[in-house]
Amino acid sequence: MAKIEIANPIVPIELNFINKYLPQANPTHVMVYIYALGLCYSNKQSDNASIAEALDILESDVIKAWKYWVKTGLIALGEDGTVTFLSTHREEKSEKEASNIKALEEPKAKPQAAKAKVEEEAKPSRRDIPMEEITEKMNIDKRFSDTLRLAQLIWEKPFTQTEIKSLYSFMEWYSFTSEVLTMIVEYCALEEKTKNIKYMEAVAESWANDGITTMKMAEKIINKKQKELSMLKKCAQIFSLGRGFSDREAQYISEWTNTFGMSEAMIKEAYARTTINTGKLSFQYMNKILSSWAKDGIRTLAALKEAEGARKGVQKPQSGNTSSNYDFDEIERLEIARRMKKKQ
Repeated sequence: MAKIEIANPIVPIELNFINKYLPQANPTHVMVYIYALGLCYSNKQSDNASIAEALDILESDVIKAWKYWVKTGLIALGEDGTVTFLSTHREEKSEKEASNIKALEEPKAKPQAAKAKVEEEAKPSRRDIPMEEITEKMNIDKRFSDTLRLAQLIWEKPFTQTEIKSLYSFMEWYSFTSEVLTMIVEYCALEEKTKNIKYMEAVAESWANDGITTMKMAEKIINKKQKELSMLKKCAQIFSLGRGFSDREAQYISEWTNTFGMSEAMIKEAYARTTINTGKLSFQYMNKILSSWAKDGIRTLAALKEAEGARKGVQKPQSGNTSSNYDFDEIERLEIARRMKKKQ
């Protein structure tokens, strides 16, 4: 560990670190960074095992923290394991840092045995956690026991031992906070069919790989999913489909909602035009209409009428009436008649 001799017991942390790097980092990574920085300013040496014991985390979590901060350019690791803290205002990494990162990500120059060790350390610990250990953790760790209790309330059922073990494992494997873990449970409960442990395992791994480690990031994903599910229900009513959506159809609706930014009214308008022009529901035809509107920056009925009026040389309407001219009752009647005729 790097040595810094200083009389002042205060550990200075750059404001740029607080504003730029801290909000994006895993809480465990931040904890390791600040604790080790304190050791440096106290002129104390330590190792990964001692840091893990002091912070009550796994040694593999300490190694992952070092790898993360190396990639950000805030520390450099010497061949002997010495940690050097670097300024957060460095705009470009030095050749030493670049080679350090490359050595961590692609340790090709190392012997095969050493390479295997680095790759093994880089992976999350996936040990089979005994239920006795988890039960003890529930008794002494109020945050985890509260998280488990809340998870069972969200899923409206008591968790099995397998589900409890999985929930606890996510905290150890991915260093999730109790709050983020609860958000994963809530995300899986948005649909009844996804309220199962296999799906939750997939979501947890996906979030960990995508670096989703804060409440704000998790809430953003949940809000997006809720928006998609809400639009699926609205589209089912608009189309009078009488069945569930296929994966491809759901993908279309997700794109209209999140990528194109279309409202229910705009999707309804596109459906009306599709039905009139093709005589049936066609997702491909609707997609062409909505993608064209999105490309032109048209996302409201008022903007649509104004754009079409301008193309026809029609003066911009003065009234605030922006409702569609299509009779949806008539469209629905024609669609039902078409289906009945097809069945005969």
